[in-house]
This record gives sequence, C-alpha cells and structure tokens, in this order.
Amino acid sequence: MATTATTVSPWAKPDAWALAAEEQEAELKQQAKEEQQRAPPFADFPSFLAAAATKPKKKKQTISLVEFNTFGAPKPKPAEHLVALTHEDKMFLPTGRR
Repeated sequence: MATTATTVSPWAKPDAWALAAEEQEAELKQQAKEEQQRAPPFADFPSFLAAAATKPKKKKQTISLVEFNTFGAPKPKPAEHLVALTHEDKMFLPTGRR
C-alpha cells in the first residue's frame, strides 16, 4: 500500500505530512522549471527588432478645408416646435430631494 500526502495513518510520524508536502512542492517547482525551459518565452510576440522594423502604413489623404466643412459631422435638426410644460405637468415634477 502506497501512502500519499492525502492519506494519513495513525502510526505515521507526526511530521510526515510536512515532509510529503515539501516533496510535492519541490516536484511541482521542478515540473514548472522544465516546462519553462521547453517553451520559448513570449512565443506569441515578435522580437523587438522585428517589431521595430515594420512601419505602420498611413493613409495619404488630403482634403481641402472647404470639403471638410461641407462634409463634416451631420448637423442636428432644429426642433419644429417647442412646447412648454403646462401648469398641471409642472405640479407632477419633483421639487426637491426625497
């Protein structure tokens, strides 16, 4: 019968669980170190030299000021008619903090 860190025997040494935990932790650290050595660091990212060599493409588009002003953002439509609140509508509005 093999004992693991999860099984505890009443005849085991009092500090056996601590030794088992330290051994398991050492194994996990060793596995992590081996995995880190196998995988290249930052494999998804290009090297700094490769990234610096590529230049971003910019659109070369010039427009005149007149074109910019005429085809700018859409202008808001003016309200056809504004209706003020009636006295009765004003009575239903809150007047202060609740």
